[in-house]
Amino acid sequence: MGTRGSKDVLYLGIDAGTQSIKASVYDGAMQLVQERAVKFDEELPQYGTRAGMIVEDEAAGVVRSPVFMWVEALEIALERLAQAVDMSSIVAVSGSAQQHSSVWWRAFPTSFDPNERLVEQLRAQKAFSTELSPIWADSSTSEEVKSAEERVGGAAAMQQLTGSVGTERFTGNQIARMAKRHPEIYKDTERVMLLSTALTSLFLGRPAATEAGDAAGMNMMQLDKNVWLDDLEDVFDAPGLADKAGDLCEANANLGSVSDFMVKRFGFSPSCQVAAFTGDNLATLVGCVDRANDVIVSLGTSDTVLSQQPTRKQVNQAALVFPHPTDQALYMIMICYKNGGAVRNDEKGKDHKWSEVDEILLADADENEPDVICIFFPHKEIAPRPMDACERAFRIDNGEEVDVASLSWRQRVRGLILARALSIKTHLEDCKSSYDRVVITGGGSNSKGIPAVFRQVLGVPVFTSQQADGASRGAALKAMLAVDKAPKGHAILSERPESANFAQVPATDLYRKIEAQL
Repeated sequence: MGTRGSKDVLYLGIDAGTQSIKASVYDGAMQLVQERAVKFDEELPQYGTRAGMIVEDEAAGVVRSPVFMWVEALEIALERLAQAVDMSSIVAVSGSAQQHSSVWWRAFPTSFDPNERLVEQLRAQKAFSTELSPIWADSSTSEEVKSAEERVGGAAAMQQLTGSVGTERFTGNQIARMAKRHPEIYKDTERVMLLSTALTSLFLGRPAATEAGDAAGMNMMQLDKNVWLDDLEDVFDAPGLADKAGDLCEANANLGSVSDFMVKRFGFSPSCQVAAFTGDNLATLVGCVDRANDVIVSLGTSDTVLSQQPTRKQVNQAALVFPHPTDQALYMIMICYKNGGAVRNDEKGKDHKWSEVDEILLADADENEPDVICIFFPHKEIAPRPMDACERAFRIDNGEEVDVASLSWRQRVRGLILARALSIKTHLEDCKSSYDRVVITGGGSNSKGIPAVFRQVLGVPVFTSQQADGASRGAALKAMLAVDKAPKGHAILSERPESANFAQVPATDLYRKIEAQL
């Protein structure tokens, strides 16, 4: 364990995901010491979420999460952790949060009472102008996206300015929708923060600056300068937005010591430092790779592909570009799919086990049940572009469409995983990403069959992280980097040598033709 003087030192990483909040403590060698989590649906049912979300209007794509649920879960996780760890040994804390989600402050409290629960203090002070926050799963802002892109000169201009085309889930467009459709809430808001910024602020006891890496997921920041757009208020038709957005800080910024509330309530040392929290995808990149040519495939609620590059190479609208969360000389390239783990769970069904799915994925091709490419989008897809919900299947040899109703469960399962691996390979090619290894993380990394499919389709070695969730580990590494140097070779990976046995792997050109029909 790392030491400073005679005292063992620890680093805390917070991960505020879609379905839970996790607090993980690591030592100086980046070995997990203790971890506590709070699952929203199971442990906080009073908020009425499903998979951590509330779908207010499915047809319109309006999806929210309760902000008090996030606060209460954080408080419970820290209380549990304090029973297992000497909190005064934690020398730095950082965190990650689901990207794009926003917190709307009526006013940030001037002080907190360590003898009272945090969530009740915020309720009593009516700290938030809305208790239901727009999150990454929301796709209700197509009008706002179109308007913002037009005001900067089109989709290509928006991509050049901010690193991404106008994107429905991105926070700037959510803010524009709020300003237009709920002007009373917008007017009553003193500060709009990303969830990562709000959590940073709670640890500091004061409003924090927004970390540049996560800010790139807003369509509001000039990527090459790490400053807000010059005409921010005009682009999003949101008067006063420059003030409501607050300041920006560099990705690896140390923002100071924890608040007196955190010291007295949970036992932190007064000298414990707070590094700027970031988005969960950026933290996952930090936690799972230590080689330049690694690609991360995070298979969770959504599926996310992450790579790191020294330049902003991108040739299609699927690619989103962010400042690297720890290295200012690099960029992070991201492709995010909305239809991920939930679709795989639905296809598995209640009558089957994951071991049966793995057996099917690892089996030889069956000429009596030929392999197909299954495009199953129960919800509107966001990558490589907005696409309507659909359920379609295509032959792997020539791309001709086949009747989905005629498919066996075996064909559906194999075709679903094949399609995702093909899509990822295709769009990595389009982004000119150079990679020689794939690291799979998230819930899908627990499968034996899914990594085997990726190994055959992508044609490179596939590894899985020994910690399925790399975001909290990446957050702890960010905390370490705020005060120390990270250990070399910190990624803990296991190679998955199995390869799937599809009769053929369709060419990416064929997949592009299929995708163009969607």
